[in-house]
Amino acid sequence: MLKTAFVLGAGLGTRLRPITDTVPKPMVPVWGKPLITFAFDHLIAELNIERFIVNTHHCPEAYAKAFPEQHYRDRELVFRHEPILLDTGGGIANIRDLVPDDESLIIYNGDILADFSLTHLRAAHHAGGEEWTTLAVRTSGPALQVGMDISDGKIHDIRGILSKENQISTDRLTNTQFTGVYIMGPAALSSLPPAEEPYSIVREWMAGIRSGQNPCACIVDDGQWYDLGTIAALKDAHELLRHSEFPKYDKPFVASHPEIRELALPSLLAGV
Repeated sequence: MLKTAFVLGAGLGTRLRPITDTVPKPMVPVWGKPLITFAFDHLIAELNIERFIVNTHHCPEAYAKAFPEQHYRDRELVFRHEPILLDTGGGIANIRDLVPDDESLIIYNGDILADFSLTHLRAAHHAGGEEWTTLAVRTSGPALQVGMDISDGKIHDIRGILSKENQISTDRLTNTQFTGVYIMGPAALSSLPPAEEPYSIVREWMAGIRSGQNPCACIVDDGQWYDLGTIAALKDAHELLRHSEFPKYDKPFVASHPEIRELALPSLLAGV
């Protein structure tokens, strides 16, 4: 059962300053629409997600101002503030009490813009019967840090940690890129250590690999995926939305927002 999504909203966005001086990174507007709402739309369109949980830290008032009724398209929004950033693992553990014990949870980074298939990820998660299933893409470059075995669909190394320790051969591994989207089953959620201090979810994945409880990976090569972590990437995203039929779940974006045909880059980016 997959009804709830945890969309990470606590990012500082240091590389997007000065834009993020007054808003958290996932609330940076993309054609006047908060970036995080693209994540909401994607999850609604493909998975019919009914409820969103968002963690906050930097400038939490920006969320309260944008969503005063704590709803988006008739879906409930639940905000959980982190006075101290808890990282990915700690952040999930901190909202675990908000997820029913019999439900899985999809986690989605709030600072990405993507339209790859989430239904493929859900199907892979159900078919594999595993507690952890990540969505990975095959690109090129130094970011290919998730080593998976195509034959069993499981992750066997992350960031080359085990290969550097000579604990695993890389011959059978395909290097993929983590997208920031993954599903956790009830047992995986309940196994997380308490959020008493910040910790990365990668630490938990590595612990699983070392104990033989490898998380699965679902390679999805359709669609597009962008990390809008820099000013340059943000500018590129505006041009992409202007000139293409991306994202597919709002196809085409320009047709449903005809006013952007005549717009230059928003004044928010002017002179940055």
